[in-house]
Amino acid sequence: MAPSGGDDELSGTTRGSFRAPPGGEVKPDEFGLSGGQAAPQFAAFGLVGNAAVEPRPQHLQPGLRSRTLESEPPSIIEEARMINPIAIAAERVGGTAPIEQSIPVGKDLAVAPREGHGSNQARRNTMKSTRPVLGFLLTLILGGPIAGLLRGAPAAGGGGVPIDFQRAQAIRKKVEAGETPTPEERAYVQRAMQEMQRRKGGQKSAPTAAAKPVSDPAVVARLVPLDELQGTYQGEDGGLYGGGRNRPPPAHLAAYLEASRQIQPLDAAGRPAGDGRIVLLSIGMSNTTMEFSRFKQVAEADPEKSSRVVVIDGAKGARTGLAWSLDGVDLLPAGEAEHLTAAFARSGRKMAQGPGDTWTGVEQKLKAGGVTSRQVQALWIKQAEAMPGKLGDFPEHARVLQASLVNILNIARHHYPNLRVAYLSSRIFGGYATTALNPEPYAYEEAFALRWVIQDQIKGNPRLNYDPARGAVTAPVVVWGPYLWANGNTPRRSDGLRWAPADFVASDHTHPDTSARQKVADLLLKFLKTDPGARRWFLPTAAAGPR
Repeated sequence: MAPSGGDDELSGTTRGSFRAPPGGEVKPDEFGLSGGQAAPQFAAFGLVGNAAVEPRPQHLQPGLRSRTLESEPPSIIEEARMINPIAIAAERVGGTAPIEQSIPVGKDLAVAPREGHGSNQARRNTMKSTRPVLGFLLTLILGGPIAGLLRGAPAAGGGGVPIDFQRAQAIRKKVEAGETPTPEERAYVQRAMQEMQRRKGGQKSAPTAAAKPVSDPAVVARLVPLDELQGTYQGEDGGLYGGGRNRPPPAHLAAYLEASRQIQPLDAAGRPAGDGRIVLLSIGMSNTTMEFSRFKQVAEADPEKSSRVVVIDGAKGARTGLAWSLDGVDLLPAGEAEHLTAAFARSGRKMAQGPGDTWTGVEQKLKAGGVTSRQVQALWIKQAEAMPGKLGDFPEHARVLQASLVNILNIARHHYPNLRVAYLSSRIFGGYATTALNPEPYAYEEAFALRWVIQDQIKGNPRLNYDPARGAVTAPVVVWGPYLWANGNTPRRSDGLRWAPADFVASDHTHPDTSARQKVADLLLKFLKTDPGARRWFLPTAAAGPR
């Protein structure tokens, strides 16, 4: 899928800190949305429309791990479904096929194999794995029998009985709708999976060379964590709140503590209730859901967390700030639709309307969690924009993210009338990234977008007003959550945080692997248990109501 913008925009010639990935084209829709249609051969699997697929997380990479999805959180399964719905249907109806056998790679799925598939080879050189990464790709795209399969044509299954892949697709939809498949349907999907594997034909290809990071190491070496920055960066001073400060100014701190004091258990209608609930909701993209789903597991196992606090992962893969904004554009001031469309165009993507599954998806997750929108009182927002290099140099790309965050806060306040506080966190280290998805220094620079939002609220921007005495309430009180960026393996002075290559999935070194998810989960949990405002409602002794 070729970029819709000019090739020179991604060549690295306009920015010395970035160069195009060696040996592969850059895809503008790898992280977010694409205005193009899915290739016809994938229509049989329901992979059509505007939703593009993000780079495949390592746990979905063929030949890297042999395991099912049973150990992964539902949000990660959701991302996998975007790659191969039939495979996920097999898992959900009792299939046991390992991921390496059930998830095909397709060049039209915006996860084209490239040198990044071998990016961990240097540190795994003792494994000498010969499992194919590209073999199934060739069979899938070029093989005549497989082309028929993808069009839904019947195929010969075991015992000579044809397999109707359209029927397998219907079973998948039944499972996704929450219906329980019959034993016969389970067996049928398994047969379909076996036929797909049989047609794979065992083709093999030589392993690819390890991809190199696309970030300029000289630029990365000069980056200093924002909470440690003593001088300036591109004209911006240090400190999470500016002026070298890592704590909110006194007046904003007081407003935040007051908002935290108002968080209390509420019933489904939003009324105070001793047996009510306090919903902590996440909003963001793929990295967010991968990290927050792990946080949810850790937090719910922690005996110190209040039983009244319900953790809901509302983030969704491939849904960046612009997508969340466009999905709620009807709730935004006049002119925002044009701004959003223009931003999408600058990023090389055409988008006339949102994906339609962000805010509605949150509602479904709230319902599944046994809570309502009126019980949502705190947000954790970790957001980014896809291909920020297409949005301009700093500060332009960060200004786009800033606008998206303001939009998200406005829309969230509309949907969640009892929302009091929003905690913002920026991205983890991006210096190992092997694609243009979100390398350095963009991951670092996006922290300034968060700071600008908070500073604008402190200055009294009406679109960020939390005080009814000053007019219509349009946003919760916004403060920093845990700051997650550290410069690679260089320990952060405050807590020793570091990010190693092994913390990231092998396919792109952008998405967090298991160890990185755990680090973020631990940092977020520590923050909520020690922050003077968050601990008021997150801990059992504090979640009994205002004091």
